[in-house]
Amino acid sequence: MDDRREHARLEKVYRLEYGPFSSVVNHEDMKTGAVKNLSGGGILFAADEKFSLGAQLFLKIYISGWSQDDGEFVQVSNAESELLLMTLAEVLRVDDESSGEYLTGARFIGQVHR
Repeated sequence: MDDRREHARLEKVYRLEYGPFSSVVNHEDMKTGAVKNLSGGGILFAADEKFSLGAQLFLKIYISGWSQDDGEFVQVSNAESELLLMTLAEVLRVDDESSGEYLTGARFIGQVHR
């Protein structure tokens, strides 16, 4: 099968908060999950609920070992440091796992600025 991805995937576990699009203003709807892999174009994460295809989500991704300096992402020596990325994403795929989690694939459709 051909891999048509435009961006390389980084397979690393990062902390994640996710919720429906309305979570941008109503943070009580946010849940905790784990990133399975990440790229410049999208994300694969484990969720405890099944989203419908096309659903729009608000994601808060905590990337350890990185920081932002004058709009540029820079790697830092302090692994405890976390860069917070807030994005909007559209669900493209959902796979059931035997553990009761749903592997959710989504493409990034925008960035949220504080």
